[in-house]
Amino acid sequence: MLYDHLKTKKTNLVIEQGQYMDVPSPSRITVELDLMDGQIQSVLVGGLGKVMKSIQLSLQ
Repeated sequence: MLYDHLKTKKTNLVIEQGQYMDVPSPSRITVELDLMDGQIQSVLVGGLGKVMKSIQLSLQ
């Protein structure tokens, strides 16, 4: 993880991905670390994607 291995001291991270895929599918992932004595106790992860295409399915 960025915090453990790259020694970043940020507890809030934003990871952007997907914009350079063959068919772009950009999304943003936010990460919030809860620390105690410099150790990760819990991780809260959320995200937001952009709808690029939609289809409608019918189940019968």
